[in-house]
Amino acid sequence: MVREDDLKKLMSKYGEIKELHIPVDKKTQNTKGLAFVQFTEASAAAKALTELDGSIFQGRLMHIIPAKMKFEIEENEEAGFKKKKEKELKENAGSSHNWNSFFMNSDAVAQAIAAKFGVTKAQVLDRESNDNLAVRLALAETQIINDTKKMLVDQGVNLEKLGSSGDKKGPRSDVAIIVKNIPYEVEIEDLTILFGNFGTISRLILPPVKTIAIVEFLNINDAKKAFRSLAYKLFKSIPLYLEWAPANIFDTPPPAPVVVKEESEVKSEKANQKMEKKRKAEEIATDTTEAEKEEEEAPKTKGCTLFVKNLNFATTDESLRTLFQAIGEVRSATVAKKKDMKRQGQMLSMGFGFVEMKTPEAAMMAMRKIQGAYLDGHVLSLQFSEREGKAKKETSEKRDPGKAYVSSTKLVVKNVAFEVKRKDLQDLFKPFGQVKSVRIPKQVNNKTRGFAFVEFLTKQEAENAKEALKDTHLYGRHLVIDYAQEDNDDVEQLRKKQALSFQ
Repeated sequence: MVREDDLKKLMSKYGEIKELHIPVDKKTQNTKGLAFVQFTEASAAAKALTELDGSIFQGRLMHIIPAKMKFEIEENEEAGFKKKKEKELKENAGSSHNWNSFFMNSDAVAQAIAAKFGVTKAQVLDRESNDNLAVRLALAETQIINDTKKMLVDQGVNLEKLGSSGDKKGPRSDVAIIVKNIPYEVEIEDLTILFGNFGTISRLILPPVKTIAIVEFLNINDAKKAFRSLAYKLFKSIPLYLEWAPANIFDTPPPAPVVVKEESEVKSEKANQKMEKKRKAEEIATDTTEAEKEEEEAPKTKGCTLFVKNLNFATTDESLRTLFQAIGEVRSATVAKKKDMKRQGQMLSMGFGFVEMKTPEAAMMAMRKIQGAYLDGHVLSLQFSEREGKAKKETSEKRDPGKAYVSSTKLVVKNVAFEVKRKDLQDLFKPFGQVKSVRIPKQVNNKTRGFAFVEFLTKQEAENAKEALKDTHLYGRHLVIDYAQEDNDDVEQLRKKQALSFQ
């Protein structure tokens, strides 16, 4: 059976291919013995017709004839701007990468963070609060993105390839589609029904925060039909943003195909799932596990102590202990302190601490569950205290060996919206460490230049912020964060570099 890649390789010798389609029989899943190839240039199609008609391809004689174009009724006079724009978006959907891979609907972010902390969406979006709403949503988006990434990794998604999906030059999958701008109330069954109408789904991934999904079809033609039909289609009053996923985005083979169920079955399953979630929540709240109750007091074990960084200076031993007790029994929780030189007899927090769990298993569970969690407004960074050097080595090994990384306490933040104020950036970055300074260069007319500098007290704090905020949006713009070099302090030098990058 001829594959689309084989035919594309043969035809692309004569010019750029706009579209290639091999019809497949729905019952047998075998090709029908014909294919349609559309070139971007008429001359390329004519050359392919002349040279390939009557030639042998994969042991069979090819017969090539011009295909009839499908003409649509022009509606230039009658159609409004909105309809024309919608048509244009659908036509360009396959090659449009105007948003980053983790683009998230702001309403879905607000609802997800409200559900995570057990508050209402109105409280999350409270305009009467002292802090900036845009910064609050940006921090919420950052946490949701981190939760989403963890779930995607568990499902076998290669985050490095997903993170490069905005690169037009990279190879694209023919069967996997990234779905964005998803309403929060959508369940995985809803997406299964929506996409399952176009063919058999091999796998569908929807993280609990419901801000992004990945749909993989068994058949290429089914994926194409779904993409053409659903790109920018209103789904629960919100348009879906679709993008072809990078090739080989999954590290694991697909499971058994997803079966599309009847709506009555879906409703019944949803009701059962709600009851099951409620039951599990009650179990978690009351169950401290029989094994821990029966376990005798054991001596201190290697691998039980965690080094907790980026603590709020107001965080106490008790609040630190309370956070970790939700995971397992805590032997001790201590915030590192030093003498206050200005006030005799007083102690000051040093911004880090140590938590010793009863068992290595509990410590490992705390590492997974609390890593990146918020405590008193700060994002916590955890590592095992007895292997700090190893953790740093692992981090450096993951970096791209071909790229020069220059760690610094100062970050340069690009693509900053012009309405962003100094306090906005300070509030956005301070959960990741102690911000030493924030500077937003301005033009002669007092307008900002679109970038800023944020400096932390330590390199580790700067690295934490750079990693956590790399997919975050502020005032609707995707922040581009990098380490500031020595010559970045010269604003004119930075402007010249930026100008060269667009030439």
